[in-house]
Amino acid sequence: MNYTRLEWRDGQPYSERFDDVYCSSHASGQTEQGGEGEFRHVFFAGNRLPDRWCGDTDRLQGFTIAELGFGSGLNFLLTAREWLQRQQQDEAVKADAVNDIAGPQLNYIAIEKYPLSPDDISRITAMYPGLGALADELCQHYPAAVRGNHVRYLFEGRIRVCFCFIDALQALAGRRFAVDAWYLDGFTPSKNTSMWTAGLLDAVAGNSRASATFATYTAAGEVRRNLQSAGFRVDRVKGYGNKREMLRGELLEVESGRSTAETHEGGYRLKDKPWSMLPDPDNQTDGPVTIIGAGVAGLSIADAMCRRGRQVTIIDRQPGIAQATSSNPAAIVYPRLSVADHTANAFFTAAFCHAVALLDELQQEQGRAFWFRTGLQQQIEKQRLDKILAQDIFSDEWLCAHRQDDVQYALLPTAGYVLPSLLCEALYKRCGNRLDYIQADIDAISRDDGRWRCYSAARQVSSSACLIIATNFHSPPVEADDMSWLNIDRVGGQSVSVMADTHSSSRIDRVVNAGSYITPEHDGVHHVGASYRTAETSMSGVDDTETAGLLDAFRNFVAAAGDYPAESVWVGERGIAGDRMPVIGACPDADFFYRYYSD
Repeated sequence: MNYTRLEWRDGQPYSERFDDVYCSSHASGQTEQGGEGEFRHVFFAGNRLPDRWCGDTDRLQGFTIAELGFGSGLNFLLTAREWLQRQQQDEAVKADAVNDIAGPQLNYIAIEKYPLSPDDISRITAMYPGLGALADELCQHYPAAVRGNHVRYLFEGRIRVCFCFIDALQALAGRRFAVDAWYLDGFTPSKNTSMWTAGLLDAVAGNSRASATFATYTAAGEVRRNLQSAGFRVDRVKGYGNKREMLRGELLEVESGRSTAETHEGGYRLKDKPWSMLPDPDNQTDGPVTIIGAGVAGLSIADAMCRRGRQVTIIDRQPGIAQATSSNPAAIVYPRLSVADHTANAFFTAAFCHAVALLDELQQEQGRAFWFRTGLQQQIEKQRLDKILAQDIFSDEWLCAHRQDDVQYALLPTAGYVLPSLLCEALYKRCGNRLDYIQADIDAISRDDGRWRCYSAARQVSSSACLIIATNFHSPPVEADDMSWLNIDRVGGQSVSVMADTHSSSRIDRVVNAGSYITPEHDGVHHVGASYRTAETSMSGVDDTETAGLLDAFRNFVAAAGDYPAESVWVGERGIAGDRMPVIGACPDADFFYRYYSD
């Protein structure tokens, strides 16, 4: 996947693919510039946003807008300006003195199968005075051209954007976005029919809250009929500029049990399968959150919860954060890519892109360096790499082939390595006063009166409506179920630090991942890891054989005969699932699961 190409004709930006204008810089008989005037008339007024945003109910709960056809981002920027201005004017919403989070959050779902580049977006939005700072913020956080979903937080967390760089129906299939207002802004139906089909507009209805609204510039008969069939009341009203009519309306009802889980190609269905059902957005847990585990996982979750305005308590056996697995001196950051498993590719790609964006953002906020986007080269068979590249998920700048010393590598220029302990410190610091830390060894968990209660030596340590366990293999028992049936293996290993010299530094200017990983020089050393030991062997203590193997891997790559002894050795352990996939979600009822879904 690459950014789509843009053409300029008589000062107007056109899609090369659809031969249609993104937005007009002028409109006959209008005082405002065309794109801005159309936004105000069609989408802003058409969805009754000025009135709806003044009501306490919608404002205090936040608001969700979805746009089909994000294009230049102009509608988003104009919406953001209106939202932020109203927050500043609303004396009832006070800025959080600790985290500088003001009022409810605007959720914006930006669906675009053929995204423009940040440079093209900047050039288009430059036609509209007053959007410069907003456009700079958008371009700074704009995702790479990688197919999938990318979540970003803009304007100090006041607006959350989910960029869906995929087919529109695929973006909505099986989801429950709970949208309050829709901007239906695809290219004209005669040139891009896929954005106006009955199936897609059914998915729009299925991802809507009760009484959700829509607005669109088109008044095409087929679009009107498809919207009505999907359950919307459709009104034909005066269009913008020279357009005689446009459509707007409101969802009348959503059929009970309605599902949008069919893929756009048909065939595969997720309907009514419990393991595929997403949480009900109208039935979310409020109030304080307890997290067990103060490593990278636990603190990343704490950061996400604090961003949502939640009060968080972290509990850990250790006297401070990042003192177990997350005390690892260095960890490499890269996606696990598959030749055939497209679902796994989608997950790991989205996770990697999100991680890089989060690390970039955190690093900008911190003075001490902990994230090094050096690039990474991973040894791989050429045939395997060719199949991965053929999937059209990644841009050329994101993943490409690279050869060194006649060895084939996959090169990921945006990957790198992180210092986990300093990362944890950065996350902890950003949570501010919303985060409390308790040192305790939790040995029992119970639930009553809708609250999770954590105990240490029969003493209640915490009580909250939401509990998250992020403790590797040290999972405390939840009532009668100790969760051992989840089959989490205990795995150990070690890494070594090797003194850098001029030769090694010149050979290793990016992370190398070839059986063992080697980082570029940092504070005078290279980090090399990691060995792998199972529960049948000792989990603690330095293993000289493993140390020798890591040092041999380093010498072989730098192609030097000199002596490179280990300056230091780190030994740790972690939990890992049998399939190497993350284990995440609501704690299941094991007996029920095996009784009804054993097949």
